[in-house]
Amino acid sequence: MSSVKKTYHLKNRLLAVISLLIFGSVVLVSTIGFMRYSDDLLEQTSTQTQQLIEQISLNTGNYINDLSRLCMSPYYSERIMSLLATTPDSAADQLEKRRAIENYLREVMTIPRKDILRVYILTDEIYYSTRTAHAIDFSIDYQQESWYQKALDTASTVFIPAHVESNNGYTLTVFSMVQRLRSLSDSSRTLGVIRVDANYSGIQDVLDDVQLLNKSALLIIDSANSVIYQRSTLPADLTQSEAFRAAISGESPTRIHFDKETYIINTQPVQYTDWTVIAVNAQSSLMQNVASARQFTILLGFVCALVGLFVTVLFVRSFIKPINNTVDVMRTAQSGDLSVRASEHRAEEIAYLNRSFNELLVRISEMIERDALLTKEKYEAEYLQKIAQYDALYNQIRPHFLFNTLSTVSLLVKSERYTDAIASIDELSILLRGMVNTDRDISLSAELKIAECYLSLQERRHDDLTYQVELDPALSDCHLPALTIQPIVENALIHGCEPRVGSSHISIRVYAEDEHVVICVSDNGIGMEQEQLEKLLLALSDPAAAPKYAETRSVGLVNIAQRLKLKYGSRTAISIASTRDVGTSVTIRIPQKADGQSPLCPPTKQ
Repeated sequence: MSSVKKTYHLKNRLLAVISLLIFGSVVLVSTIGFMRYSDDLLEQTSTQTQQLIEQISLNTGNYINDLSRLCMSPYYSERIMSLLATTPDSAADQLEKRRAIENYLREVMTIPRKDILRVYILTDEIYYSTRTAHAIDFSIDYQQESWYQKALDTASTVFIPAHVESNNGYTLTVFSMVQRLRSLSDSSRTLGVIRVDANYSGIQDVLDDVQLLNKSALLIIDSANSVIYQRSTLPADLTQSEAFRAAISGESPTRIHFDKETYIINTQPVQYTDWTVIAVNAQSSLMQNVASARQFTILLGFVCALVGLFVTVLFVRSFIKPINNTVDVMRTAQSGDLSVRASEHRAEEIAYLNRSFNELLVRISEMIERDALLTKEKYEAEYLQKIAQYDALYNQIRPHFLFNTLSTVSLLVKSERYTDAIASIDELSILLRGMVNTDRDISLSAELKIAECYLSLQERRHDDLTYQVELDPALSDCHLPALTIQPIVENALIHGCEPRVGSSHISIRVYAEDEHVVICVSDNGIGMEQEQLEKLLLALSDPAAAPKYAETRSVGLVNIAQRLKLKYGSRTAISIASTRDVGTSVTIRIPQKADGQSPLCPPTKQ
């Protein structure tokens, strides 16, 4: 009864959680999706609107620049520039000059362009062409106007902002471009000023093709906030509000709130002028389609959630009990009892799950037993192999070294060189002490002392033998296995120097290079034939060849190579260079920091 009740409560909790997750997910996804989509849409729309008004600003700027270039058109007519530069001798010549200049202005500038209202060339006389009934006011002293003075002071085109002209009840909104005219033969001489008055038909042609959304506006205003162009479906008092004026003077795009509505405002200044292109869009207009999509998405999500919940109720009842039994078995196995098994007499999916779980338990048990056995065998084999290798190396090195050393001491005693014999005994004691430590690591300075004692003993035996030992002081405290260098020196003496006729020299150098400690033992002995050298190099690279090589030459060098590689890893390298009747050089390179092995030079304690 308790089990049934427990299962019943589990089923209700599962259904409650699933219902909460389904409906919560629908609400959360719909809300977040709507917010994210709304933000992305607004950002994308703002970016597109900004790009649009930037293009409008560019086109308007190009139009203004085109008018600026139009002011330069007299320079393309040598006859007009010549007439402006000369003073007529008679009234007839003056009349002819005026007729030629004004005809040029009318044919080149006024007639071809419907947006050009008037063109003036202001010198001592005023030459003009106009298409409007609004004639020029000859009573004004243009030379005192600020735009005239500014044009004389600069080589650039002067822009006159939009202004309203009234005459006989006729009102006209005009903006102008002014350019100084200079003589072609003498650029320092000013001939006069050309002024072009234009209406907004050219700008309207640029802006009227722009399609506006519902509740939007496109405007051009000047620095005095006067409207140059406006096409709007917005409330008329929006553009007069303080919030709007503050927005157009700030960064673009920006948002303002006006009359319970949010507006997105994009601005872009027009080059060559004091104008600003402004695009205004109501956020509600941009989001109208999004709101409809959100409502449809939420409704569809709730319908799918109800269907999913109904299907969940049907399947939970049939699956909850076998799943609980399987979970109980898993918990038992998790506690460490891998002998348990799940029942395989269930529905097909549950039976497959239980059967797979049972097979997994069997495999885990087998793997644990097999891994434990393999791990034990591996470590035992590696340990025994290390012990056997070290024992074999030490057993081969000790007899070989002691025999040669005692032979040297014996020769000194037989030759009745007692003083040298006493010194040799002291040096022999150092050698014997080093031999006792063959299973230990000693410092490089101590190792070189052993080799030097050996060479000193041999020097007393061979009068023609000299030697030299060099050690980098920074490497004195580095440690390596005892009797590493001495056997190499011994081989150099016995196999290289003793067969040589004449003086012999052995050199030992220890130095650091590329994060390695380099030990170089060289002699000027008889050297080796190429065949002998190749056999020795083969023995160094392939330890299996060492016993075969031992029949013809000492195995000391091969043993040392194996010993160092076991201790310092595969990056340890031993190279041999030998030339017949020239000498032999043995070089050992040991990394100061061996990967996964004992460091040759431990870090200095702070």
